[in-house]
Amino acid sequence: GKALRDMRASLDGRRYMERYTQMLTHELKSPLAAIQGASELLEEDMPDSQRDKFLRNIRQETQRSTDIIDGLLKLSHLEAKDSLLQRQPICASGLFNKVNQLISTRLSTKQLTLEICCPEFLKIYGDAMMLETALVNLLENAIEFSPEKGVIHLSASVTHGRLSLSVMDHGPGLAPFVKDRAFEHFFSMREKSKGSGLGLVFVKEVAMLHSGTVSIGNHHSGGAIACITLPE
Repeated sequence: GKALRDMRASLDGRRYMERYTQMLTHELKSPLAAIQGASELLEEDMPDSQRDKFLRNIRQETQRSTDIIDGLLKLSHLEAKDSLLQRQPICASGLFNKVNQLISTRLSTKQLTLEICCPEFLKIYGDAMMLETALVNLLENAIEFSPEKGVIHLSASVTHGRLSLSVMDHGPGLAPFVKDRAFEHFFSMREKSKGSGLGLVFVKEVAMLHSGTVSIGNHHSGGAIACITLPE
């Protein structure tokens, strides 16, 4: 029985690696092709403004490639876990303040305000680093779709023994097809600055490891809202 379990684990691990290798090679083809095309064009004579444009494209696609690789590494690390080994008490307001510091530069770029609503003594039991990264991913999406000088809401509440961490923006909201595909690997909702397409998948894995769920949809007052729901 042990030999069979070991063999199954070995085969599952091999399939897992094959799956991620295929995904990585597939997703890197596009940015690498863009980098190659832009670098070949740079060998020709052209105005400085056009040359700067191609150099910006190379930098953007290089960053995108890095984001994809980093995202897959983080995601594979999460997906390899069956559960959290330890759950530490986390002060929700302290977690929110830390997240606010991490995204402050991105907020100021669009002159956005982050409004935080959190009960002062609310505790979350889990992994602080995972939850911090998950909230930053949700906030980065909210920043992308928020109008300049707008407001983003980060809030925590407890209802019927369930703890909710939510991020709401006042952007255009989600297209109907997005809700069904939002948690697919490499599906990106962004248009202006295409992301790795792994942020929401990471959030989903974090929620599952905390015995919770994540949802995303349109708010009745306008804009989009994403919510991580955890046991209290």
